Amino acid sequence: LAAVKAAVRKYPGLHIIHFDAHADLRDDYLGARLSHACVIRRCHDILGDGRIHQFCIRSGEREEFRFAKEHTDF
Repeated sequence: LAAVKAAVRKYPGLHIIHFDAHADLRDDYLGARLSHACVIRRCHDILGDGRIHQFCIRSGEREEFRFAKEHTDF
């Protein structure tokens, strides 16, 4: 996440294109907010709505898909 924060400082209009099988939008995974299952959610915390574009996502929890529909370009 430090890399995303640094990139946003240099490029304030930064967008992320996320190609993966998993949504990675959980708020936490097994109690950890910094996890492989939460990385895109943490990026959203930095970037905000409409700046994450997700493609080829085929798995995730219902809450992740709900969050994606409201906050990312899914």
